Amino acid sequence: MGLSLRHPADELADIRSDLKRLKMREAFLRKGFLNDSLPRIGKDVVAQVKPLQKRVFLREKLPEHILNDESFWRTDYVREVQFAPAPGSAGAVFD
Repeated sequence: MGLSLRHPADELADIRSDLKRLKMREAFLRKGFLNDSLPRIGKDVVAQVKPLQKRVFLREKLPEHILNDESFWRTDYVREVQFAPAPGSAGAVFD
């Protein structure tokens, strides 16, 4: 990867913004392939829609006394990076 001239905090904020934009574009394209409104044969690849089976846990089927039993729960703590406008900045938009 190339070296960025932007401050690491600003670069990470840019990356997150790019990821949001790309996820929205991916959702649009995916929907188009799934409902057959976009052509699937490209220059380099063919988009294939295939059925997928997956197992789903039905949490709502559990009895209330199980859901409320603290012995089945734990609290995890994680660290995350969040953004706020820097002092004197132009007030960038954050997601």
